[in-house]
Amino acid sequence: MDQCKILKAVNFDWTMQLKSVWDDLAFHTPGLHENLRTELIEILQNRAGSNGQNPLGQVITGPAGAGKTHFLGTLRQEVAPLPAWFVLVDMTDVKDFWETVLLGYTSSLQQTISGNRPQFHDLLANLLSPEIKAPNIRRTFHRAGSQPAPSPGLVQRLITLLLRRKPQHREVADAPPTPRQIAEYGDEDLARVMRHTLNRLSKQYPEEIREHQDALRALMLLNSNDLERSNVGYSWLQGMPIDQTDRQLFGFLWPQREASEIVKSLSWLMSLHRPTLLAFDQLDAIVAQHHLTAGAKSTAPMTAEQGASQAIIEGIADGLMAIRDTVYRTLTVLACLEASWEILRQGSLTSATDRFDSPHTLAPINNATLAEEIVTLRLAEAYRAQGFKPPYASWPFQPQVFASAATLLPRELLKRCEEHRVQCLKKGKVIELTDFETPPNSFESSGNIPTESELDQSYEAFCRQAPLQELLAEEAEDETLCQLLQAVCRCLLRENPLPDNREAAVDTEFPGDKNYRSLHARVRLMDSSQKDREHHYCFRALQKTHAVAYQSRLNAALTASGIDPQLPFRKLVILRTTPLPPGKVTQEITDQFLQAEGQFVAPNEQDLRAMWALYQLEQQNLPDFEAWLCKHRPATQLQWVQETQLAQDLPDKPAPEGNPLDPGASTEVWTEYLPSRHESPKAPTPLYPSTLPVGRTLSNPAESVAISLPMLTQYTGVLAGSGAGKTVLLKRLVEEAALLGISSIVLDHTNGLASLGDSWPQHPDSWTQEDKEKAEHYHAKAEVIIWTPGQAAGNPLKLEPLPDLASLVEHPEALDQALEMAQATLKDIVAPGESASSHYKMGVLTSALKFFALQGGKTLPDLIAILSNLPAEVSQGISSASRFGSEMAQRLQAEIESNPLFQQEGPALNPALLFGDAALKRPRVSVINLAGLPDLRTQQQFLNQLAMTLLNWITRHPAPPSMPVQGFLVMDEAKEFIPAEKSAPCKENLLRLADHAPTCGLGLIFATQAPKNIDSLVMANCFTQFFGKASAPATIEAVQEQLKMRGGKGDDIPTLEAGHFYFHTEGMPAPEKIAVPWCLSYHPPNPLEKSEVLQRAAASRFHVKDQ
Repeated sequence: MDQCKILKAVNFDWTMQLKSVWDDLAFHTPGLHENLRTELIEILQNRAGSNGQNPLGQVITGPAGAGKTHFLGTLRQEVAPLPAWFVLVDMTDVKDFWETVLLGYTSSLQQTISGNRPQFHDLLANLLSPEIKAPNIRRTFHRAGSQPAPSPGLVQRLITLLLRRKPQHREVADAPPTPRQIAEYGDEDLARVMRHTLNRLSKQYPEEIREHQDALRALMLLNSNDLERSNVGYSWLQGMPIDQTDRQLFGFLWPQREASEIVKSLSWLMSLHRPTLLAFDQLDAIVAQHHLTAGAKSTAPMTAEQGASQAIIEGIADGLMAIRDTVYRTLTVLACLEASWEILRQGSLTSATDRFDSPHTLAPINNATLAEEIVTLRLAEAYRAQGFKPPYASWPFQPQVFASAATLLPRELLKRCEEHRVQCLKKGKVIELTDFETPPNSFESSGNIPTESELDQSYEAFCRQAPLQELLAEEAEDETLCQLLQAVCRCLLRENPLPDNREAAVDTEFPGDKNYRSLHARVRLMDSSQKDREHHYCFRALQKTHAVAYQSRLNAALTASGIDPQLPFRKLVILRTTPLPPGKVTQEITDQFLQAEGQFVAPNEQDLRAMWALYQLEQQNLPDFEAWLCKHRPATQLQWVQETQLAQDLPDKPAPEGNPLDPGASTEVWTEYLPSRHESPKAPTPLYPSTLPVGRTLSNPAESVAISLPMLTQYTGVLAGSGAGKTVLLKRLVEEAALLGISSIVLDHTNGLASLGDSWPQHPDSWTQEDKEKAEHYHAKAEVIIWTPGQAAGNPLKLEPLPDLASLVEHPEALDQALEMAQATLKDIVAPGESASSHYKMGVLTSALKFFALQGGKTLPDLIAILSNLPAEVSQGISSASRFGSEMAQRLQAEIESNPLFQQEGPALNPALLFGDAALKRPRVSVINLAGLPDLRTQQQFLNQLAMTLLNWITRHPAPPSMPVQGFLVMDEAKEFIPAEKSAPCKENLLRLADHAPTCGLGLIFATQAPKNIDSLVMANCFTQFFGKASAPATIEAVQEQLKMRGGKGDDIPTLEAGHFYFHTEGMPAPEKIAVPWCLSYHPPNPLEKSEVLQRAAASRFHVKDQ
């Protein structure tokens, strides 16, 4: 039998992930710290009774590697059968003490402590039971005055069984429902169970239930199998607000509570049945950071970083002093380094000594037999799996070797074993070790990697096989995408070996249910030359599109990462490729994330393929994989990784061999699948871009400015007067989008945008080589189509005045939305004004439209036929319905005869046609020239129909998870179509479209010379703004007002040069002045003539693919 193969299977991993505390320890050595565990269990049993004060907090100290986290894992394992609850609080990146404790409670309750049910299922089962007792865990852990309940008699058991056989009634009877049963309940049944349970508990605990009832409601919602309902419960338990509808439906007294109040409520509910062991771990990083930055008794003013870290330390101290008075029947255990406890004790916790007992220190092993047991447990598992019988239990570590291990800490012992194992594997021969005192020397890797090695071939194959759509599916964020993120983090550290004074680790286990993980990975860089100062880089994939699901997970990530602009040693990166959900709360939590200097990144196609391949190769663990990583550094070269601070903080190394920047040296594998650090304009456009470039800063022309694509789904506003370069900016935005593979619909009513398909006769002098190459690529790849509604000589576009209602009959919500839009479209024609007669007519029209949909009606003449001869079911309830129907039919017929929009030839107005054929992977720029429509009202009617058709289409064809933006709608002079005060035929439906566009991946760009004349809701919801030169006093005032709201001034708005804009997007502290480059298409000094527009439109007609 191959001894090296057997030794390769041995696991000497000395790290203890915090999440592993929840797993039964495979390598637990019972004799290790046994006396201390027994002491703490006795305190829990004897002093955390149902009456009286909580016991003093217990402090567990010891040097790094002493096994503090392992000790907490053994405690968790031993308190489960008492029974008792176990709550673990991860203090790694604590910022707010109570928010972190609350996250610990909610995460821990979702963990399994015994059996296969999460703790909150046991908690709910007890709360649902009519008889709540506090069992005595000395063997009887009883509440004062409680008596054991008699066993139910035979009659009672029969009644219970009979009741359980009729679940369809879902009545709250003597036999309480189980958590599994209520998980299937609908809203009404669940609300009924909540009321019944709370009424019963209030008879026993009236005062407490008044204070803590909402926590029980939230736990029941969290238990639901309906994801939206479960998200509501999780959000409330995270301290986030819930909306008024959910509050009323389930009876919440408070839509939102403070974290400390929720902790208190959860603790009280838990105390009704069992005591709790509350464990704090990983406190050392923030204590060391503050101690290092604060210095020794410095008299200099505190820096922002020192002030922020001191505030956190003081918050921890205050929280640790208050926790004993906040929770119920709880033993608090704090695990930390001796130095950390000493810093706290001498500083912030000086007044808290009466709340904590004297610390217990975890000593070294001090026992050769114990040391041998620690190692043989690891060996035995691997040998058993391989079917190998060793010559002796500790082989290849001879028994006498453990005499030299008596002074070692457990981590040091395992490290020595791992070093010997690695040496044996590198030598290709197993050597028996006799002495731990002198650690074996490490061996250099051979580094001999053939050009066409197995690794290269495997990498290429895995890149090609990457299931891109599956990776980005919403439901895959906590499984597949999470695993890819973790693999990238591990590979990053393997590709970039650190100097001797620095260490690194990757955390991949975090408390919480698999659907509610706070983080997916954390990279920790530790510097021993700076007293083990740590930098933390947290990562999470977040693809959720449901607003509450997005909000609760981002909030949990913020709490777990503890990021703050004043704490530069903490970073949080959210990997997201889908548009952000709409809504005020979403915007608020996203603003909080960005203001804390959180970062969104979006992997492109090349990144995803590389991540998939790295994950698969890591799983295979082929020979020389690490040397192969160091040679090519694929993880380091990922585009989204390059955008993060972690990439800058890793050691600088020469460019990897096979770098795509050197085509002569690159193999096909690397040029095709590894993203380079700098993109060539001629390189294939990424399928999944992350940003759209817009210009360069005037303060530093070398610094480029770009907008995150997810931000572009949240409206973009361009506020500038004549001569500011507004049209050039709009054209460049459309062109840059086309270079990223994104199509646009552009509304042009001045002929200024009809030249988007023209090449420059001579390049502008200010163009760079990059601009020239981009222009060449744009004209080669983008398909510019000019549409001329109302102009048969050009490229006409036929108006369909009604949406396809018949196709929506099976989709009630979509049908209701389409009916509302159809009513808004027809109202000004058939029932103008607000008279009583108009209201009656609208009632008849609503009924007629529903009948029209159910009968499969398609065209406006079909509707006219129904109105002319109203069926009985339509006219029911309105005495003059037939007369109203006849009048509306006549008005519609007259409109058809007089309105040129209803007399058009050519293809029907179809968004799929306007955006082009996605399968061809060629972006289309559809310029809809409105100059041929006779007046503003007709243009507004056309825009109304476009909005109605677009909304109907995007709700059925939302952007795929892989692409944040599927297209843009560019609206110049938006004040004509969404006016601030007066009404317009298209305003209502354009606002409806704007409401739904962000969730469906449609980016809206509004431009105007008169910002005060456009609807205020539109301007308020623009996440990205460009402010250009203005001459009119009212416009200057409006632009400066907008700039001040965003932290700027804009005193030079009247004198700005053409092409210079103040730019602001979410996350920027204040607007910044930028220069926008010339557009890639020709921009003539004067708009095109009508004949020139028609000529281009007629030519583009032949290029339109009939879809």
